[in-house]
Amino acid sequence: MRSPPNCASVSPRTTCSCSTCLPAPVRARRPPSWPPSTRCDEFNIAVIEGDIASSVDAEKIKAQGIAAVQINTGGACHLESAMIKRAVDVLDLERLDLIIVENVGNLVCPTDFDLGENAKVMILSVPEGDDKPLKYPGVFQVAEAVVLNKVDTMPVFNFDREAFEAAVTQLNPQAPIFPIAATKGDGVDARAEWRTAFAPFSSDGLSAVGTKSTLRSANAPDLAPFPLSLTCESTLP
Repeated sequence: MRSPPNCASVSPRTTCSCSTCLPAPVRARRPPSWPPSTRCDEFNIAVIEGDIASSVDAEKIKAQGIAAVQINTGGACHLESAMIKRAVDVLDLERLDLIIVENVGNLVCPTDFDLGENAKVMILSVPEGDDKPLKYPGVFQVAEAVVLNKVDTMPVFNFDREAFEAAVTQLNPQAPIFPIAATKGDGVDARAEWRTAFAPFSSDGLSAVGTKSTLRSANAPDLAPFPLSLTCESTLP
């Protein structure tokens, strides 16, 4: 399989990085501790995880029985379409309904790069502060939805939810805001319902959502043999 320019595969867990040598992604499963869901078990999911270095997040996702491909940018502050192409090449798209792309975790660079996703979702956690829409408006303006995570910690961090929601609405009146506590499952079902209603699957049955951050779960069975790790360099001058 041919790599794009300046992109080399590094596979610590497999002897071959071609898609035919990798087992198909498995169905995502929600742990019993979460509230019942009408969505999570309906779709075959894979995650493309972007970070400057390491496979920490991809390993967490894999531990939940979800296929994950890790992209390490080696210093670049964003993912690019060539990197996504390389990651998609190792996934069995015939078996997938949904691909979630987590961009490198910053509020500036990812805004300007189209990765081909059906929808962009901005996830902000309460400890980051309620003033982020004012400081980094671009990422909120291009989002189809905004997720406010860790809402159970608001009293500790003195987070002004009204000010946050007002700022987001001013920047992007069409974007719904979903308050959630991901580790507890609070609010997650409403977010999943929106995802299905807003961005229906394409004619080939596959859809992709880009996010700034990751939703986490715990204690699901270890079913997926991923991640495959990809080390990619930016193709920009």
